[in-house]
Amino acid sequence: MWINRLDVENFRGIGEMKLDTKPINVFVGRNNTGKSSVLEAATLAATSPTGYADALNNDLLPPILGKETSLSYWVKMGYKEARIKLEAKNATTRELFINYCEKDLPELGRDQARNLIVQHVYRELTSHYDTREKADMMKRRLDKLMSLPKLCLMDISSENMVIVVQELEQLSIIARDRPAPSNVFYVGTVYKPSLTMLYNKLVQSGLIQNTLMTLREQISYLTDLRTIGDKLFVFLDGLDKPLPVSLTGDGFQVLLRSAFAAALAKDGLLVLEEPEANLHPGFIELVTSHLAEYTKKYQMQVFLSTHNLEFLESLLEKAEDITQVVRMYLVGGEIDYEVLSGEEASTEVKELEMDLRGA
Repeated sequence: MWINRLDVENFRGIGEMKLDTKPINVFVGRNNTGKSSVLEAATLAATSPTGYADALNNDLLPPILGKETSLSYWVKMGYKEARIKLEAKNATTRELFINYCEKDLPELGRDQARNLIVQHVYRELTSHYDTREKADMMKRRLDKLMSLPKLCLMDISSENMVIVVQELEQLSIIARDRPAPSNVFYVGTVYKPSLTMLYNKLVQSGLIQNTLMTLREQISYLTDLRTIGDKLFVFLDGLDKPLPVSLTGDGFQVLLRSAFAAALAKDGLLVLEEPEANLHPGFIELVTSHLAEYTKKYQMQVFLSTHNLEFLESLLEKAEDITQVVRMYLVGGEIDYEVLSGEEASTEVKELEMDLRGA
């Protein structure tokens, strides 16, 4: 999907953000200024109608929500509800409400939430207890779940609701529709899609040959990539035998993952959290080239965060006209931001030698 506008309210540490977007949106700032939160907000809202699955049908809720030790961290301190709203290019609007409840259920969708929990408890107990035991066990289990901290995510447009409970340090998704593939590719610090799955998706989509041709042009020693069994192997000039990709360096894997995801997301949303992490300096040019090329050539939109000045400069050199930089920082303990056009960001980087990583 293409996001024209992203509104975030009381989500994690972000009090309010109203952002008109560009094809490439880069979020910069020091640690704890909300960069990851914006990426997660966009990802959750974009995948909410299909049950929070990415384009490979991988469930994104467990890795994203599981990064925090408490569900309460997903709603800004002092509030019970967060809201994320997307205005898409096709004039549709998606609005996701996230409610944190210590006990009981949120007012929004309360009856639906209770019915989902009852259905979950019934399914949970049916295979373990006979009819005489079931009624008493259901009441006790239902009372237990109602007393636990809960996060309720409700997509208004689809009325899709997901309920997550926290029992000690264990998070459990207790009510949800079956996830379905979206057109969102998310590569974050807590979740990285399998290279083999990405490769197989390229094969199924008929995109593998063009992708390999581009990679060979950019990496002179790369001759081929191929799956053998359930593993992905790389064929390199000068090596007699193929090498499992899992044994290559982290930087090479980051390059492949970024290139594969960019090729697949040509009609969708690509979300990258610090793509420069573990990336060899020589590969930065290759990754930014892929991002610029696919965004200009197709209907791909990119949301990414970076701490790396070289990565940012390289991207701006190739796609200044379709890029904006969102500079995030803290003011009096609150997250604030300013939006720079690609031209403005280039001026600050090249002429003022500012690193755009915030105060």
